[in-house]
Amino acid sequence: MYGLNKVWNNLINQKADLKPGAGGRYEKAEEIANRKKEVKLILVRKWFTSKETIGILYIEDTPLCYILELQEGGQKGQAIPYGTYPIKYSFWAKRGANFPHIYNVPGRSSILIHTGNDRDDTRGCLLPGYQATETKILSSTDAYRDLNTFLKKYIDKKPVFIEVTNATKISLNFVFFLVFILILVYLLTNKNKYLLKWNQQKTRF
Repeated sequence: MYGLNKVWNNLINQKADLKPGAGGRYEKAEEIANRKKEVKLILVRKWFTSKETIGILYIEDTPLCYILELQEGGQKGQAIPYGTYPIKYSFWAKRGANFPHIYNVPGRSSILIHTGNDRDDTRGCLLPGYQATETKILSSTDAYRDLNTFLKKYIDKKPVFIEVTNATKISLNFVFFLVFILILVYLLTNKNKYLLKWNQQKTRF
């Protein structure tokens, strides 16, 4: 449970500019990454259309940027399936440089994180940006630069993963967690009563 209450509070708000460096975003991200044995990014898909999906990329409860993908479906020409995947770097000949590569996606290959603004800029890759509209993301170059710089600091030091989920899954997890806490509090509050009943039944036998 990675700060689900804070994540949920962010998600119920409308899209707001995730301005570069606002609130020491990547400073917080580095603090989190430095104390972990692995770096885990969390992509929470939030806004859906028939052609694209836009979400927010987090590390724990710290938002890093928006991410634009193709529409959901998990097949070729669609957003990748929900799950947790390792990130490593690989060479992309088209742009002549190494890019973050998302591995082990079922039935897919060459799923990268790179710059772009809309669905025409991706065949399944993830496009970061600091601003988002209904169908586009903006400030992609800045967002990619910052995310790429962050990933390069850790990619050779510890495992790096990305978990792909959505707001519905998070809200249900939060509900289940809340129900669990309420049950636990109830049982602890009524512990003496149940112990008394158990002792009374034990005495009868």
